[in-house]
Amino acid sequence: RDIGFYLLIYKKKLRNFLRRIKGKEKR
Repeated sequence: RDIGFYLLIYKKKLRNFLRRIKGKEKR
């Protein structure tokens, strides 16, 4: 079981989520 792999996906999803929120705020 690779924890680093899951961490990488989690970080990617989190970044996308934050980007979406920031984009909505800017709008």
